[in-house]
Amino acid sequence: MPRRVWLSCDYLVQEYSEPGEVIRLSINSTTLAGNTWADGLGWDVLQEVKRQCGFADRVAVEVYPEASNVVNVSSMRHLWILPEPPPFMWRR
Repeated sequence: MPRRVWLSCDYLVQEYSEPGEVIRLSINSTTLAGNTWADGLGWDVLQEVKRQCGFADRVAVEVYPEASNVVNVSSMRHLWILPEPPPFMWRR
């Protein structure tokens, strides 16, 4: 079950607790395209949604799994909010 849910005219965001103090934000558009959510959530949209949900000061990553573990049943994006920045992250 989600811990928190945010709903606006444009997006639905659900927050889940994951192992290791990781938080997962599942994000989708509220616009339908046929029988699924409309696609097209770009990097800038995801960054803004993360900020509006209260995680502007935290690092998030998206995961692109190996082909055998791809699950693509809906136009939904997932951001994993990490407890610490990863060592490979670029910085200013």
